[in-house]
Amino acid sequence: MNFSYPKYTAILAAAAVVVRDGRLLLLEDRWGRWGLPSGFLEDGESPEETIRREVLEELGIECEVLAPFKTVVDWKGPEGSVFVLFRYTVRLRSNDFLPNEEVVRFEWVPFDELKRYNVWPNVLLLTEEIGTPAPPEGRRPTS
Repeated sequence: MNFSYPKYTAILAAAAVVVRDGRLLLLEDRWGRWGLPSGFLEDGESPEETIRREVLEELGIECEVLAPFKTVVDWKGPEGSVFVLFRYTVRLRSNDFLPNEEVVRFEWVPFDELKRYNVWPNVLLLTEEIGTPAPPEGRRPTS
């Protein structure tokens, strides 16, 4: 039996949800959009490996991936693709960030101020999923 699904192309990415003192870590990119530390999965890489690699690349520090968070699926991705974003809560191993050229700047933003930033849509979903104030670092919201 031969299965083929030509109309579906999945774009896989992973993002770090980093909360400290009720504030979410956001990074501004060169296009002026604010988002979570994140990146696309490379061949053979797990979402957890992607997060560790991206945090190291973007912020110059290591992190501990703590727990899976709600995955975001956008059925209206580029050119008819499906965009899948795996999100995990993360603990940073240092506060001494050394941002790379992809990061214009970073800020710790209170959840109730996220709408004041030009954030990617998946970031605003966090306010609905977590609520305000944010849960303690590394804890998953309860349903």
